[in-house]
Amino acid sequence: MKKIIGCCVLTLLFHYGNAMAATQKSVAVTAAQKRVALVIGNAKYFTDPGLAPLPSDEKDARDMANALTKFGFNVMWRKDLSYQEMHKALAEFSSKLEKDSIGLIYYSGHGSQVHGKQYLIPVDADLSKMKREVNPKSIDDGLLSASLININTHVLARIENKASLTMLIMDACRSNPFDNSDEITRKGGFIKKGIEKIAPVGGTLIASATASGTNSNGVNSAKQNSIYTAYLLEALQKQPSEEVVTLLRSVGTRVKNATKNMSDKQEPWLTMSFDGDFRFVNKIDDSERIKQQLAVQQAELAKQKAATEAALQAQKLAQQQAELIKQQKEAEMAALQAKNKALEAEKQLLALNSQANPVPAKPTLAEKPPAPVVDAQALVKQGEAFIKRKRIKQGCALFKQAAALGDADAKVYVAKIKKCR
Repeated sequence: MKKIIGCCVLTLLFHYGNAMAATQKSVAVTAAQKRVALVIGNAKYFTDPGLAPLPSDEKDARDMANALTKFGFNVMWRKDLSYQEMHKALAEFSSKLEKDSIGLIYYSGHGSQVHGKQYLIPVDADLSKMKREVNPKSIDDGLLSASLININTHVLARIENKASLTMLIMDACRSNPFDNSDEITRKGGFIKKGIEKIAPVGGTLIASATASGTNSNGVNSAKQNSIYTAYLLEALQKQPSEEVVTLLRSVGTRVKNATKNMSDKQEPWLTMSFDGDFRFVNKIDDSERIKQQLAVQQAELAKQKAATEAALQAQKLAQQQAELIKQQKEAEMAALQAKNKALEAEKQLLALNSQANPVPAKPTLAEKPPAPVVDAQALVKQGEAFIKRKRIKQGCALFKQAAALGDADAKVYVAKIKKCR
């Protein structure tokens, strides 16, 4: 059974660099142009309880990413982005655009329109808190742009004049969360009134899932996509070489017929200031170009895969090296502990042997006899005897020895005898 999902409005905006005049402008689109796409699916809102999770939005975005890849777009696929992450993704996308390239942004998630300005809602936005803390009459673009993505200043300003053709696809609500007058309760969710008509400017093509003043009931299709996205994906698959205006008109007709018996009929509308000829696949030469671009993308994916595998291999080797170092340290520690245990065992064995075979005590040495006391007077007498026998040298030696012991006579002799000096 088909379910009603949160309010979904799909707007497709083609914006051309240097084409902001109010008149129609022709722009040549060639098969050789580079194609770049940013696809965002915001489904899991976790901060504001008033922003219900969107069951089909991630799948809508993923299926669009796959379809655009087949048409030769180099796709940046992101999901559940915060405010900062959305800015980062938009900046990265803008940097990839070239003057002659084709760009496309697809956004699926909650959106809002306040005071005529339109916003995309990141998953970390908290509008309920803003409604509690700020008077709705005081809410302006400066306050909202600090937590929401302003389509004009944050999106279109980034892509202006960057490429020959840039497409912006938004699958989102456009209700005013600060005005409950347009809220309608429905089983399984809520529905809000559609956006007012957007006046086209030079070089633009705008397609909306609902006409002004009508509702987007968001009924899931058999493929579990939002109804407009489901028919758009089917058209891209079956008639990709159709001129884009014809393709979108056929999508609008199918949506209108599919919802004509529902309580909230959808009446898609289409307006433009663009008379170019854009086709997702050109009838003659796009097939070969798409094959070449797919080959380039596959080569890039293979390169990324190889880099990832190399990083994983390096991480594995680092882990193995760390494990080897750990094992080596453990082995060294075990060896040291074993050595300490062996030394302790040897010490204990020596102690036991010492107790069993005590070492005999060494005999004490006999005390040396005290040095004889030297008599200074005796030395003087011996010295006098040597002098009398003319042994002056020996006598002087004895006198000096006695003088050193403090004998006065010996000092006199040393002073008088020249040879003793």
